[in-house]
Amino acid sequence: MVFGMILSVTRVLTLSAVTAVLLLGSTSNVRALDPSTLTEVGLGLGGNAYWSRPAFANALWAGEGWLEYAAGQWGSSVFFEGNPQFDTNGLPKYLNPGKKLRAIVFALNANPSPRPATWPDRTLLARGKVVITWQGDADIRAGGGAYLAGESSGPQTGRLVNGRRVYRFSGASRLGSLTVEDITLAFVFFL
Repeated sequence: MVFGMILSVTRVLTLSAVTAVLLLGSTSNVRALDPSTLTEVGLGLGGNAYWSRPAFANALWAGEGWLEYAAGQWGSSVFFEGNPQFDTNGLPKYLNPGKKLRAIVFALNANPSPRPATWPDRTLLARGKVVITWQGDADIRAGGGAYLAGESSGPQTGRLVNGRRVYRFSGASRLGSLTVEDITLAFVFFL
């Protein structure tokens, strides 16, 4: 019985202390947050495998990499690390003669089978509006989708300087690949 009474007194003291802190906190001035005072926080991500749930909106980051191909071919894998054709971010700077590049993005293998019917449809991540932008003179296209000319900086095909191409993927349509048809100057592009 004595133990129960001490516990009850402790609860009352704790609640009174919390109430006092809340009252004191409510009378202090509110200051703007200074982002420079925050420490860095890591996400603790492992590898970014194409079959996993993407952590970034950039479909190239969640993709399977680049394929180099000629007319009528699917292509062969091209590794960007240590390859002068690509910059340090893995983006192409030029095309080899007679070749183009294809980037396979997340949606191609988004729903590997066999899989339970109760699992979510991850191809939904590759539907909706897709915006491709780049700096430099290049012809970059999405594989499929409805081209939105009014939101793009030029025609659906051909080189554009500092280009922007916008596509809408809906229904069963989904983004599966991007192609680099032509590069005149080194460029950087974002998806």
